[in-house]
Amino acid sequence: MRDELLATRLDVLLRSAVEVEAVVNVLVTSRTALTKTMATIRMARNMASQLTGYDDLEPLTDALEQTSEKLAREQDSADDAQTVRQVLDLLDRLDRATIPALREELKHASDGLATLVNRHVPFNDALSDQVRKTTLGVRTQIKSVRDALMSDDEPLEELWRTYLEKVLPQSELLFAEYLDLLGGVLIREGGLEIGALASVCKLDDLCALADWHLANELRLRLPVAVPQLALPSGELISGAQSWPIVRLGFAHWSIWGLPFEAHEFGRLAAVEQLGKQDVWQEELEAFGEDGLRLLISDTIGAWAEGPAYACALCFLSLDPRRCVGNPPGPHVTASDRAFLVDTCLRQQVLLGDTLTLEDADVGHGYVGFLDTIGQRWQEALKCAGARATARGELLQRLPQRIWKQLGLEQPFGIADWDASKDACDDLLGERDLASDPPVGIRHLMNAAWYARVDAGSPAVDADEIEWLALSAGKQIANVREGRGRAARRGAR
Repeated sequence: MRDELLATRLDVLLRSAVEVEAVVNVLVTSRTALTKTMATIRMARNMASQLTGYDDLEPLTDALEQTSEKLAREQDSADDAQTVRQVLDLLDRLDRATIPALREELKHASDGLATLVNRHVPFNDALSDQVRKTTLGVRTQIKSVRDALMSDDEPLEELWRTYLEKVLPQSELLFAEYLDLLGGVLIREGGLEIGALASVCKLDDLCALADWHLANELRLRLPVAVPQLALPSGELISGAQSWPIVRLGFAHWSIWGLPFEAHEFGRLAAVEQLGKQDVWQEELEAFGEDGLRLLISDTIGAWAEGPAYACALCFLSLDPRRCVGNPPGPHVTASDRAFLVDTCLRQQVLLGDTLTLEDADVGHGYVGFLDTIGQRWQEALKCAGARATARGELLQRLPQRIWKQLGLEQPFGIADWDASKDACDDLLGERDLASDPPVGIRHLMNAAWYARVDAGSPAVDADEIEWLALSAGKQIANVREGRGRAARRGAR
């Protein structure tokens, strides 16, 4: 071997890539094992229930005794007679008082397992297929360099360059996604409580809301086959991601950060779009690949979530001083992103409506709310000593280009905004949500942010607003019931 050091590194990477695929395949098949165990316990509960249904076991044992004696007299029935005798022995040991206790134990076991089954992450073929595709690509790269190392076909300097610039970065991204996946699965399935919200919502409940939002709202805006589920995550992986999972960043495990699910959903869509270099040449030259990916994701977020996305972005995420890329080259500033989202929200609300922006403001208070968010952002810029440097002309055109190129559908519009404000009134008034038109998770996000930000809303504690919104969200998504408002107030 020409270079034992490089060969050793390649062998370790190859083994690790194979391990990733093996472990993920175990995760995909583990739900089947849980389901089979659940079925077994249910069958045992049914049998115990049938036994309990007999007020008197004596007639049953008498009939079995007669059957046993008859079988004992018949030829070739010795085995059947022995089986009946075993049943009789079992009934002799059973006591009427022990059967209900057995049923109760089986019920506890069944309920506990049902909780595990409900929390189990529902992997499907889309994930396992993508994992195989990703690991195959990494393994192919590793084997190609290893084969070249063994055959003396390429200079060592070139092989080291390929390893450091291609093989290692791709392997590290694969392992980062793998560890993030494992961590998200363990956290979601563990039923971790979310601090002050423990009485109404555990982390797996929040993920269930995110799954519902993904399936019933986000994928209606941009019809795609993947992703299929949401997982809690640590710091979100920067750049492109290859696995069809929406990640909920640690700092955003709340109703306030839930709008960022649309951003993560958008990042998956942006991966495909950025392969079309000829379509986005002007934008790539201005913003760079990472910057354009952010702007596409922000556009999808605003389109799907409405003003709640602007609130989450400006109040929770944007660093007024941060810049993606290095000026004067291709780059995106925080001000660019804030300006784009505000532009999206002002443009999309007019699609399909005869309203003007003045109508949206006077009749609905929509523009006034956007203005409030913008004022808060400008105050943050001033306090941070930063300046707004958004490139208005290019950013003004970008939303409609993205909408058309991606084929986005059903934007968050005035009707959604009115439904969100009505939902806010219902939540704060402790009334049931309206069913016509139906309220969705994205309306609850906007209702919560409206209650928190709008100066005209009653003074309500932020945790109380979130508790109310999440409680209503669980009903929408058919998540198991919480312990009720009394428990929440008692916890406070």
